[in-house]
Amino acid sequence: MEDLLYAIRNVQIVDRDRLNANDWNPNVVSGANKKLLVQSILTNGFTTPIAIREDFNILDGYHGH
Repeated sequence: MEDLLYAIRNVQIVDRDRLNANDWNPNVVSGANKKLLVQSILTNGFTTPIAIREDFNILDGYHGH
């Protein structure tokens, strides 16, 4: 529970241009779904937090945009 509270207390706004995809993520988004995801993010922004490392590599949460 303490880990969850730590994460919630440390939510920060980060410019999306600073984010990097991680090289080890095995998930693949189809071309059509990727276009929809990109359009949604550009139109609505990120609507839920995503987890990133200190080097701005995305860890988790981008599907929830």
